[in-house]
Amino acid sequence: MRRHCNEHVLMCFVIEGPSSKEGPPHISKTPSGHDIYIGLYTDLKRRMAMLENTTNSLCEDLENLHDNFADNFHRASLYTQQLNEMIALSLKKHQNSIK
Repeated sequence: MRRHCNEHVLMCFVIEGPSSKEGPPHISKTPSGHDIYIGLYTDLKRRMAMLENTTNSLCEDLENLHDNFADNFHRASLYTQQLNEMIALSLKKHQNSIK
């Protein structure tokens, strides 16, 4: 699936036609058999690697954010439970003092 997705993105770049700094283009084939310019293909593979690195970094950041949120939510739940217990104890003391 990932390979197919990468090749689809590569084909989209081919249609848009970014320039290559590797001299005149030479037609070659992608792993799936599509025609593509060699210089352009090299440039696009570099771009895809950069995009994948950025995506991996973003995923790590999101995982950390999720973990921090889960920790904070757990702490808030414990704090709420402690508050409820303190309120219940105060009410009990108040009721006992009225009797």
